Amino acid sequence: MKLFYKVSEKELVTARNKIFIETCKPIIFEKGFEKSPFNSNWNGKDSLGGFTYNFSKIDNSLLHTLEIQISKGDKWIKCFLNIFKITPEIKSLEELKSKDGIQFKIPPNSLTEMRLVTESFKGMPLLNYRFMFNDHKLKTYYTKKGFERNLYKLRETLKNDILNIDYFIQYWYKLHKPFETNMNGELIGLESMTVNERLNHINYNEEFEKCLKTDKKRARYILKWIKVDDKSIKEILK
Repeated sequence: MKLFYKVSEKELVTARNKIFIETCKPIIFEKGFEKSPFNSNWNGKDSLGGFTYNFSKIDNSLLHTLEIQISKGDKWIKCFLNIFKITPEIKSLEELKSKDGIQFKIPPNSLTEMRLVTESFKGMPLLNYRFMFNDHKLKTYYTKKGFERNLYKLRETLKNDILNIDYFIQYWYKLHKPFETNMNGELIGLESMTVNERLNHINYNEEFEKCLKTDKKRARYILKWIKVDDKSIKEILK
């Protein structure tokens, strides 16, 4: 006789995906987001046994991106928000349809990506009631009834947060400012900046100085992010 109710990895993925499709996806569209125009983005089942969805919208000439990850091997529905200023200014997502969008998902652009809820706390997450008990995670269950109850709680929590996506957008602005990029996601104006100016532009001066002392490999990656040539990198890191 089984002591606890067991759910397979496949069932966990399917149950969380059902929550997103039935409850949250329609709200995302109501909030003005559309299916991402980038041809490299996932919008359904991904290659790792889970589901990934990418959405975008243009608001006040800024590109807002929203990615939803439902991964095999965990119990989360993860939501990531980012905002960019595209130059030259675009009026419609249609203008981005021929782009792959990969640069928008890697450093330095990914440095301003904010995960909904867990990055929107004041104070330590482990001391925060919302993080511990009411986040976008399917909580522990021991019975079928407990499993269904926790699915409902996850559904309602995520639904409420998507309904209040504007709050998270406002909070994003408290943490970051939009990087200015071209339509391919490449940062504008780096070529005319010094290395220090580039580091300041992505708000990574302190991190880089720390890496220079403790992690030269990461320091090299940071310099690569901001398009520093190999000869200069060698001089800086020697």
